[in-house]
Amino acid sequence: MFEIWAAVLRRGGNLFVDPEIPPANYYAYTPVWAVLLRVYDLIATASGTPMHFVLRAALTLADVGNACLIGVIAHRASGWSWHRGFATYFLNPVSILLVGFHGQVEPLAALPLLGAIVLSRAGAAAVHRRAEWLLGTASLVLKHNLAFLVWTLYWFAFPPLARVVALGLSAVVFAATFLPYLIVSPGAVIHNVLGHAGLPGLYGFSSFAPLWICVPLFFIVMTSLPLAAQAWGLDVPRAMRLSAIAFMAFTYGIGEQYFVIPILFGAALGGRWFWGYTAAVSLFLLSSFENVNILPLPRVWNAVWVVALAWTASEVISAVRIKINPGIEGAIRTRVEPPEPD
Repeated sequence: MFEIWAAVLRRGGNLFVDPEIPPANYYAYTPVWAVLLRVYDLIATASGTPMHFVLRAALTLADVGNACLIGVIAHRASGWSWHRGFATYFLNPVSILLVGFHGQVEPLAALPLLGAIVLSRAGAAAVHRRAEWLLGTASLVLKHNLAFLVWTLYWFAFPPLARVVALGLSAVVFAATFLPYLIVSPGAVIHNVLGHAGLPGLYGFSSFAPLWICVPLFFIVMTSLPLAAQAWGLDVPRAMRLSAIAFMAFTYGIGEQYFVIPILFGAALGGRWFWGYTAAVSLFLLSSFENVNILPLPRVWNAVWVVALAWTASEVISAVRIKINPGIEGAIRTRVEPPEPD
């Protein structure tokens, strides 16, 4: 798929309307990712290296950055050693299968958001708000399915009115990157990018409820979740993790690449549900014909959804219990994650 798009870019084609792109492989990413694809293609051509190797090497390098940032967040939020936080993500089978093998883009879009979480802890507020806005916008223009994580970041970074302004300005920048394509083919851009929502009817509530219920439910939950997280007293790492998990619990369309999102934003905090989710996704990917396909298991999307839904419920229940009785916070977190040994 990426090789097909790179070939179109090589001859100066328009990814959104090029007739040589099969309908099943239509381009649903941002123009910024197209620029990066062109760069990777130039590197592959100049070095005589296969495109898929260059692409996966670049994404793995970005994942090293993610793991480094997760190590910092884990040390602050969980009291772990930096090395444990790094390894919890970088050696996680889900990240290995979806980034190192499958070559998915989500980790690249997550890199600035994880950087923003690190920045959210210290320094002059005005300077860091500007930096967090820049990082949130960078994530959005790399891949827009992390938009609700950007919204969660802005909710905690800015005062009420400024949150809406910050998100609006990011949306303007996002739209501006599409301007050359919108002028030529606005219908194709809107259909491919804004109309793309993964595979419907296979996963979650959309597997048994109509979209007219699932779509509003998703947007209501994901839009209001930062407000609830703040009311429950969650800090930024825990609020971002909750948003990532809830995305997997309430999304109405699915793709295997989505599975890495809770791993990216949950690895720094770990917990039994994190590892249960890791196990469920790993079994799915090991049996998937779109991944390594080495286990003779049925490809049941909702096996992952049930775990994601239960994990979301567990997070909400724990947050509410701690809000009602702050004294149990230490007991809950000690039970979930034992302290680092001396």
